[in-house]
Amino acid sequence: MRRLNNGGHLPSVPKPTKKPKRNLKVLWAVERGKWLELHPTCQASEYGLSTACGGPLQVHHRTPRGSGGSREALPLMTVCFTHHVWIEANREEARTLGLLVRRATF
Repeated sequence: MRRLNNGGHLPSVPKPTKKPKRNLKVLWAVERGKWLELHPTCQASEYGLSTACGGPLQVHHRTPRGSGGSREALPLMTVCFTHHVWIEANREEARTLGLLVRRATF
């Protein structure tokens, strides 16, 4: 039987280093800022809604994230707060106008 040189204690094993967690909220805030710089006006009037905008600009997910949408550029659009509230409150009508799209199935 072999004896340990350090008084019988097992050598210490270094703890594995953890990868730092990505803070998705911070990443999304950066991406949202970039998107709003590229698209600085409300796009809802292009889909048939009134041009009476109000409130700060927001990024709208045309395919809701709860339905499989993502934060990629294609399903996003810039809308003002007023139009964003209308879209979320009138989902069926928003779908007919193209402001909301269903997730593609393959």
